[in-house]
Parts: sequence; structure tokens; C-alpha cells
Amino acid sequence: VIVLLGVFGGLLAFGFIGLFIGPTLLAVGYSLLLDWSRNAAQQPPQQ
Repeated sequence: VIVLLGVFGGLLAFGFIGLFIGPTLLAVGYSLLLDWSRNAAQQPPQQ
């Protein structure tokens, strides 16, 4: 479902090339968000 949303969003934003760019940008953004949230949870609070 998420990839399908990326395809449609990319198609609307970038046209035909958005079929490839949309899901790619969505996957990269999702990976960065997961990595950031994992690292934030592992670091102890700074004083």
C-alpha cells in the first residue's frame, strides 16, 4: 500500500519519471526516519 501511494504521489508530482522517483524517495525517507528514531532512543539523555 505504501509503495502504491509513492507511485501515485510521484506520478502526480513528477509525471512519468515520478513512477520511479516517488517510491524511491519514500523508501529513503522512511529508512532515514527509522534510523533517526532508533538512534535517538539508544542515546542517554545529556546533562
